[in-house]
Amino acid sequence: GGAGGGPPGAVHGARAAARDAGESAGGAGAGRDLGARDVRLRGAAGDAPGGRHGVRLGAGALHLRLLQIFAWGNWGEYRAQEAQLPPLSEGQRLKLRQLTAMDLAARGGEVAYDALMKELEIGSQRQLESFLVHKCIYPGLVQGELNQQRRCLEVVASRGRDLRPGELEETLGALGAWLQSTSALIGEVERQKAAAEAASQEAAAHRAALEAKKSSAKSQMHKEWKKKGLLLDAMDEDRPQGGGRRKRGR
Repeated sequence: GGAGGGPPGAVHGARAAARDAGESAGGAGAGRDLGARDVRLRGAAGDAPGGRHGVRLGAGALHLRLLQIFAWGNWGEYRAQEAQLPPLSEGQRLKLRQLTAMDLAARGGEVAYDALMKELEIGSQRQLESFLVHKCIYPGLVQGELNQQRRCLEVVASRGRDLRPGELEETLGALGAWLQSTSALIGEVERQKAAAEAASQEAAAHRAALEAKKSSAKSQMHKEWKKKGLLLDAMDEDRPQGGGRRKRGR
């Protein structure tokens, strides 16, 4: 090299050191995120380099994969890869079980105890109910009630999580279909409303016409009866029968 230049391997060594430092920082950041008490990861896995596309980052890829599991995966996915991934603390293991319970509850309706115990690897119904009440329902992660008779969690609502890669398009498609069906339903309701209003106006006009005909017929009838002497006036109705006068009382 020219004056002031270092040895040929210096640049490559600096790049490797920077890459390793970045991976180490990424692993440390992932550990802090996973250890936080809040179950949300604030999109960390999606924002990380290669987080959405599976680009390998050397040793940091393991931390990235772990972060992705916490972002949109579940306890079963971690257990299937546990031997290759960094170990979890007790707090991290609890958080991943909470996230998995949120996923199961997000399906809505009733979630059987057996399914929850299997997915969460919880050995007894008593432990499961304690976990659901104290670690899911009380913190507000899941809204619902425990039905011991039916042995299920009756879900009202559940907090959402990050979407897996590719699920955004599916969600947008489902929302688009819902919007179309809702718009069609609103249009049908508007048409039925207009038809009902028109029918109501027509019925009101018909009643008004009938009342007018009735009033006209009564008026004409009175005129005809009066001409023929069949209609007594008020004085004739009050006049005593027999032509006699009423006696005054003493």
